[in-house]
Amino acid sequence: MTSSKLSWLPQTSHDWPLTPIRYLFAPVKELAGSDHNQYQLLSLTLGGIVPRPTAGRGKNAANHTNYQIVKPGDLVICLFDYDLTTRTIGHVQQHGIIAGAYTILRPNPGVSSRFYYYFFLALDETKELLHLCTGPRNGLTKPTLLGLKIPQPCLSSQKAIATYLDQETAKIDDLITKQNQLLNLLEEKRRAIINHATNHGPAKRLSELFSVNDDTLNPNTNPSFKFDYVDISSVQKDAGIIKRERLQFATAPTRARRLVKPGDIIVSTIRPELETMALIDDNTAGVIASTAFAVLRPHNKTHAKYYYYALRSSSFLAQVAANSAGVTYPAIKPGQLMGLSISLPPKSNRAAIAQYLDREMDTINQLKNYITDQITLLKQRRTSLVSHAVRGGIQT
Repeated sequence: MTSSKLSWLPQTSHDWPLTPIRYLFAPVKELAGSDHNQYQLLSLTLGGIVPRPTAGRGKNAANHTNYQIVKPGDLVICLFDYDLTTRTIGHVQQHGIIAGAYTILRPNPGVSSRFYYYFFLALDETKELLHLCTGPRNGLTKPTLLGLKIPQPCLSSQKAIATYLDQETAKIDDLITKQNQLLNLLEEKRRAIINHATNHGPAKRLSELFSVNDDTLNPNTNPSFKFDYVDISSVQKDAGIIKRERLQFATAPTRARRLVKPGDIIVSTIRPELETMALIDDNTAGVIASTAFAVLRPHNKTHAKYYYYALRSSSFLAQVAANSAGVTYPAIKPGQLMGLSISLPPKSNRAAIAQYLDREMDTINQLKNYITDQITLLKQRRTSLVSHAVRGGIQT
C-alpha cells in the first residue's frame, strides 16, 4: 500500500498519480429555461439518479426553469448539508434536468465518470470530506472540491474497475432485493394472521371499550420534575416503545403531557396508517407520551392485549384512513377515533387469541430480524467492496 499523502484520502495499492479534480472534470451549469418541459425531471436519491413523477409540472413550471440540464456520464454532487444528506453523489444515465442547487461535473476525455462515481461513493459512505466543510450547513465550496487531488489510474484501469463494480454490486443488489421481497411476504403473512384472528364477532365502538386521554401532566408541575418522554419516533410497529428521552419539565416540549398506565394503548393520531401504537406494560408505565398519541384506557384491562391486536387489523386501519384528514400527514382526532369499531369474539376466547397472536408475531419478528441482519451484512459487503476496488485492491 502506498500513502496518498493526504490524511483523508484512502491509501492505494498502486502508484497512481494524484490529480486535482478540475483537470479530470469540468463543472457545467446549463439551465433548462423555457425548454424545461422537454426534459425528464430527475432526483438524486439513495438509490441513485432516478426519474421524478411529472404529474402537476405545469403548476410549478417557474421552478423548473432554473433546473440544470444533465447528460449521461455526468456526476451530480450535493455540496451542502454534507453531514445530513444520505447520498451526495449520483451518476447520470439519461438526459434530463435536476435541481439547480447541485454541482454538475462533466468528465474530460480519458476519464471514466463511472469509476469516479464509485470513488466518491466510497468517500460518501464515511463522510470522508466532512472536515473540509464550512458554514452552518456544513457545505463544501466548489473551489475546494475542484482543488482536491485524487488518484488517477490509467483509463483502462478506471474502466476495468468500474465494470467489475457494476457486475459485483448488481449481484449484491439482487440479493438485497430478494431479501426485501421476503420481508414483504412476512409482512403480508403478519397482517393476514392478525386479520383472521381478530375479524370474528360483533363490532363495538371504541367508546364502549375505552376512555381516552384520561390523565394529563399538570401545567403547574414542579419545573425540576424529570420523566421519560415518548414521542412518535420512539414507537415502532411490532416492537412498541423502542426508546425514551429523559427530560425535565421546565425544558420539555409542551406536547409532553399524556400520562399512561399499564394496560393503556397509545395510538398515534398522526399518520395512523403506519400502526405507530404500543401496549403499555409495567416496564413502560409512568412514561409521559406526546399529545400526538391518543391514550386508550380499556374498561377491562384483562382484554387489553386482544384490543391491541384488533386495533392493528386491516378492517380497523381502513376505518382510520377513511376518517383521517390531510394528504401529506393525514391525522385523526381522538373523538373520531373513539367512534370507530373493532370485532369482539366471546370474552372467553380473547385471551387465547392474544396468546396465539403473541406466538405467531414472535416467530415472524424473529425471521424479520434475521433477514434484516442479512441485508445489513450485504450492504456492508457492498460498501467494503467498493472501497477496496477504488483503492486498487483488485487486479485489472
